[in-house]
Formats: sequence, C-alpha cells, structure tokens
Amino acid sequence: MKISKYTKIFVEIDTVLNFGFYAYFFSVLFLNLMNFGIFLYYISFLFVFSMNFILIIFTRIWFIQKKAFTIQLMYSIITILVNACILSIFSLFLSVKLSLGFFLYLFLLLSNVARFGCVIVEILQCKRKGIQTRLQIRGKQNYFYALIITFVILQSVIILPTNGLGIYYKTIDINSDPYMNETLKLSFYASEVSYDYLTNNSILGVLNGSSNLGVIPAQIIMHVSENTLMDSNKSFRTAKIIQNCTSSGIDVYIWFYYEENGMYPSWEDISYLPVFKSIFDSWVANFALNITGIIMDFEFDQTVSEETPRSPFSSMYNLLGHKLETEKNWTETVDAYVSIMNDWRSTFGYEIGLVGMDMTLRDMDGDPDIQQMFGIINYPPETDYWDRASYMLYRHCEYHVNPNTQGYVFMQSRIVNKYYPENGAVAIGCTGSFPTYDTTDKILHDLALVKYTGIDTIELFEFQGFFTHFGIQGLQSVMNASKVGWEYPKFRILLSSFDYITFLGSYAVDVLMNFH
Repeated sequence: MKISKYTKIFVEIDTVLNFGFYAYFFSVLFLNLMNFGIFLYYISFLFVFSMNFILIIFTRIWFIQKKAFTIQLMYSIITILVNACILSIFSLFLSVKLSLGFFLYLFLLLSNVARFGCVIVEILQCKRKGIQTRLQIRGKQNYFYALIITFVILQSVIILPTNGLGIYYKTIDINSDPYMNETLKLSFYASEVSYDYLTNNSILGVLNGSSNLGVIPAQIIMHVSENTLMDSNKSFRTAKIIQNCTSSGIDVYIWFYYEENGMYPSWEDISYLPVFKSIFDSWVANFALNITGIIMDFEFDQTVSEETPRSPFSSMYNLLGHKLETEKNWTETVDAYVSIMNDWRSTFGYEIGLVGMDMTLRDMDGDPDIQQMFGIINYPPETDYWDRASYMLYRHCEYHVNPNTQGYVFMQSRIVNKYYPENGAVAIGCTGSFPTYDTTDKILHDLALVKYTGIDTIELFEFQGFFTHFGIQGLQSVMNASKVGWEYPKFRILLSSFDYITFLGSYAVDVLMNFH
C-alpha cells in the first residue's frame, strides 16, 4: 500500500512552508548580525526554496511506503526540536514573552507534535497487513483534513506576519501617574561640526533652561580625538567651547575616538587607550576643564568592520575565527579597560558611561559570546559598574538599509530598562535629514515612547543635524519634554513579528555559541 496522493501533496506544501519560514529566520539572523543588506533575505529565500524543490523531487521518487514513513518521522522530529528551541528562546526574550508571537510558536510546536502522532497512527494502521477498512479510509481523510488545517493554514499565518505585517498595537500613554511626576534628562551628541552652535548664547540658553522655566538642563556629549587634542588651535577651540557650556550650567561628557585609524574603542584597539588617556588628562589639566564624565563608545574591531562580505557562510566562519582570537586574551583586555576607567573615576571623579551597540543587549546570558565575535567590549559584566549605560537604538542613519520601527525602539528600550533599571539610557537618531526623525513631532513621539518604557535619560544623535533642520524653535519644543508633567497625546505603535524575529535570531546565536 502506498501513501495517498493527498498526503504526498501536503508533505510537499508543508515542507515548502517550513523551509521558507526557516530561510527567513536565518536570513534575518545574518542581516541583523552583519548588516549585509536586504538582498540577503531574497537570496536566502531563493536558495533554500531551490534546495527544497530538489528534496521534493527525490521525495516523490522514494515515496514508497516504508521510506515515506521514515521521511515523515525524521521530518516531524526535526521540526519539533527546532520549534521547541525557538519557543524556549522566545521565552527568554523578556520584552515579547507571552505575546501573540509567543503563542504562534507554541501552536506551531503543537501542530508538529500532532503531525508526529498522525504518522505513528498511520504506521500502526499499515502494520495491520495493509487491510483497508472504511474506518481506515475515514481516518486517512480526517488525517488529511487535520494536516491542511493545522499545518498549511497555521504556518501560513505565521509566515505572513513574519514578513513584516503587524501582530498587534500597543497604546502609549504618558499622561497619567507615574509618568506625570517623572522628568526626562536629554543629552545631545556634538561632533566637531556642531561646535559652532555651542558658542551661541541663545542656543545655550535653551539648552540650560534659562529661557524656558521648568526645563531640566541638557547635557552635551562632545566628540574628540587624540589629533584634536594635540593640535594647538583645535584643542584651544574645543576647550573654550567646553568652558562656554559648563559656565552656562550644562554638563559636558567626552565621547572619543582614535583619529589615527578612524575607530572607536574595541578589543583590538586597547593599545590606543593609554596614549589617549595621557594626552586627554594633560589637556584637561592645562585648561582647567570641568568634565562631568567619559562616555565609552565601544564598537566593532577594525578587522570586522572592514571585512568585505562574500557570503553569510564565509562571514560567519570569519567571525567564529575572530572569536577564537579574542578569547585568548579577552579577560586581560577587559581588565586593562577597567583599570583605566577606574583611574578616571577615582582620581578625577568622572562618571563612566557606556554607549553600546544594540546587538550586545542580546549577549546578556553571563558570557560575552557575541561581543567576542565582533570585538565589542561591553563589559565588565556587572551592569551596575556603569554610571550610565546607553544603547544606540537608532532607527535610521546612513548605514541603515531599511529604517527600524517604533516597535524596535519599544522592545529594545524595555530590555535596557530590564538590565539597567537604575542607570539605563537610550540613544535615538539620526535626527534631521532622515525620514524617521525629519520633524520634531516624530522625535517627541519616540521621547514619549522611551519614557513609557521606564527610561529617564535619552541621548539624541546628533546636534548639528538636529539644529540645522529644526532651529531654535525645534530645540525649545524638544527640551519641553524634560519638564515635570510634560503631556503628550497618547498614540498607538504597531508591534510586528519582524521586530521580534530579528532579535530572536541574535538570541539564538548567543545560545548556540555556548556549544561551539
């Protein structure tokens, strides 16, 4: 007796849907970790679908009774295990636990368990010497109907929202307790192209709140490099601008990079930090500057950032190789960073802050696997080490292929607040020239959104882009958000499974790294 043609057809459809879903899952994983571009999504889909059709052809050829059962059993077991893993990872994803996406995966797991049971029942039926009774025929029909309902329809429902359709809406309302009694502390990143704005007394008056009662003074995070500090003219100009800010009651933080190689602090750049510290400390002393703190902007190693992607497989191989290299002296490198940061804190009284990349938020299982892959130092692991821990939840900058959504900001901001309840902060950008923040209302939208998640410190990137597009009135409008009792009309944001699956992929990588 051979399997019915309807079961054959279903197995092919079901296989296509499952492989398509996992193709998307892993393509988003690669996209999220390496930012190759949206084309990878389509390439992965086409590749896996092509391989799947080859599998279907062989399945048709080998679809005799015994091998058909074997194929179905193996396929069922694999899908059960895969979906169980995805579900367990989903349950670790604190910001979406018990959401609709969680239950969709739960149903997918249960449907595959049901499929496994159906195959076992059919095997037992066929062991009865293949006798076809009316009861068996009816059972095969019910089996076929159950397959269509539980697998084809259900998995289609899962795949469709995975492609970016919204799952549900979340209402954001900060016009009630405890939000009305809380304030926002706003900070602006200021690169060298922003310096001239900080010599304008009208702008400083808006930033410090003197021209708008009730506003909490903003903070300025100034961008400097070792070459700037060693150039007599540039170092003098930078010092005078800091003095302008601090004399106006505006706290100044330093955000630095190494101009010699165009990189920010990372694992392979540790040798630059003692040199920078020596130059920086002398410069601060020479001009008697009042610096509030240091912001450590930890980013990719130069080796990783300059790699030309050829394929997701070769890039993943290279990243794993890079991880093996960083593991050799990771602890020593972290200790070297901590030693210098501790000296800044104890000797000079600086606050020590972190501005981290969003992917390192998914590396919070007690080990630095993802950080070691990319050379990002976001440790020590004690989250209370930092006086402030900010994460770059940028929705659209020049390196983004597609803008991130408000759902992305909402979920990530909740995770920041979960890990850093006392010292967490969020950086949003890029303001001004990019569509996501090309009006002040869009910026206020996300300020309210982040405040709703429990974060009270928000950093805006970057001041030159902001002021060029919005001017003094736009600055006043945004600074009003720092007032006690700031009201903003409630609104709804769309939470999409695309937002979920993106971060789920990184969690999966982090978990798998524990076994490599």
